[in-house]
Amino acid sequence: MDSNCDEEEFGESINEYELRKEIGVGSFGRVFEAVCITNKKQCAVKVIDIRKANLDKVDRINAEISVHLRLKHENICELYAVFQDSLNVYLVLELCWGTLSDFLKMAIDYNHTALRPNINILNVNSDSQLTKHRHSVKKSGDIIKTAFTKHILPFATIRRIIKQICTGLHYLHRNNIIHRDLNLKNVLLKLNPFEKQDFIVKIADFGLAFDTKYDHVPRDIFKRFPKGKTICGTPGYISPEVWSQDGVSTASDVFSVGSLLYALVTGVTPRGELDLHGMHPFLSDLIGKLLKSEPSKRITVDDVMSHPLIVGHLLTTRLSPICKLTKSLQLMLTEEGDVKILFLKSHSTIEVSGVNDKVVVCSKNKSSTFTLESLPECHWKKLIYVWRFVDLLKSRNAKVIFHLHENNIVRCAIRGNLTVVKCCLMENNTFEVTFLNTRSEKFTLNSQLLKSRDDERLMALVKKYRENCIEIEQRMKKFEDESGVNSFPVIIGKKPKHKNLGGGYTSDFSITVDGIGSVSLKSDGVFKVQFHDGSIITTGDKTPITFQSPVGETKRFKSNDVLPKYVLQKLALVPKAIEELRKKSLLKS
Repeated sequence: MDSNCDEEEFGESINEYELRKEIGVGSFGRVFEAVCITNKKQCAVKVIDIRKANLDKVDRINAEISVHLRLKHENICELYAVFQDSLNVYLVLELCWGTLSDFLKMAIDYNHTALRPNINILNVNSDSQLTKHRHSVKKSGDIIKTAFTKHILPFATIRRIIKQICTGLHYLHRNNIIHRDLNLKNVLLKLNPFEKQDFIVKIADFGLAFDTKYDHVPRDIFKRFPKGKTICGTPGYISPEVWSQDGVSTASDVFSVGSLLYALVTGVTPRGELDLHGMHPFLSDLIGKLLKSEPSKRITVDDVMSHPLIVGHLLTTRLSPICKLTKSLQLMLTEEGDVKILFLKSHSTIEVSGVNDKVVVCSKNKSSTFTLESLPECHWKKLIYVWRFVDLLKSRNAKVIFHLHENNIVRCAIRGNLTVVKCCLMENNTFEVTFLNTRSEKFTLNSQLLKSRDDERLMALVKKYRENCIEIEQRMKKFEDESGVNSFPVIIGKKPKHKNLGGGYTSDFSITVDGIGSVSLKSDGVFKVQFHDGSIITTGDKTPITFQSPVGETKRFKSNDVLPKYVLQKLALVPKAIEELRKKSLLKS
């Protein structure tokens, strides 16, 4: 077997290592803390006894080595060298402080004196809450109902762990590797988390890893394991499709992340039907999306990284300011990116920052400030309103727009011949494709509307364009991070010219004008200006002026009516808004 050496080479014989103490047992082997005599570096040596190994075990050892040798990433435990003798195979690995399981056990038992100096990485007062949690677990058949009043670890610690696991998984999946055995014992911490709050998380133990392309795996290893259809992994972390032997995919690892997150919050692995009642909405939402029984409905690793629990706040930086009014709510996204909702019946408000975790709740002339984590349960419903409003805005704002030429035709058995006109990757990561059919009728399908009954060629086409747009987003995000230049939305290709609709106007075009609000042009030639305070004016060549106040009161004015002063003030801003619209849409006066 070949070795993979660091710049300071590690020894290629067990005689070149001083084994100090056993620190763990991995799949098919024992692990020792060691020092390489050659370069004086600390390391871990995994010793695998091959004398008792059957063919399957030898295959798995070879598969683990073949996969692990080519991995190089900050969140992957590094394999420095591989060698063997007549008794054992030896894997020289990066030495880490301990496992996530070790950390969680110590966190639960945080009253240990060694933890007291750095107690801020744990949730103080969680001992009594944890006792309540343990007494509240009631088993009824396969259903476990749990009252969650406090999570063991603070959001910041959970965020750091899950974010790094997902970063490592993203690297693995990009290289066609499915881990298949993510659990608390196979996730390591490089440094002592009680001493270093900037600890690094490492994914380890690739004994069950699966290479979806087989390109780097020795011949015949996977012949007896077609398409990963074997039950493997650790109970409590295994996805339903693996249990039922329906195959394995990157979504199987995502399910394991959900089990890890659940364990970090509760101290136990999920079993049976989950009842997440009483858990913070950010936690329950992410856990629920990770543990979906159907792989296709699970959240992706990329989406996990943009979830507010992992980001630490609501992401509103690329959304335009807006104000909306319903019968019971006034919803506003400010210029600063903050989200504010006024509940008209109770005369209470909640304001959530778009740049940090600050939350301000006002009611009955009383104002209280919280963090997202410390927000009392009585205000969680208000937070959910804010979150849904932001998600709605994200679903209507594109971050990547891809215009295509007219010759891009797909032939579908169900829908007939379709021309792909435009692809959009939205801010909430849904994907939309706009088509023209043979009757020149335009329609849009998004990733949530496409069903399995749709033509396979159409599904494959949408998948291909979605992957292209995601790659564009990732490249531009990297450029944005390195340059500090705001690069979104990204528009690629030239928008095709559409036929004019009465008066030389283009259908449903909208922009945002600084200091005014949003202005749009409807297909019937009517201009609509929505101001930052929530008021709206609509007007056109043959249309009377309509004014809607911020509270929803609507008035219509004919050409000979005397306009109130407040309407005149708003109307004075309309010409500027229309002119900006004309410039950006290239309309002729």
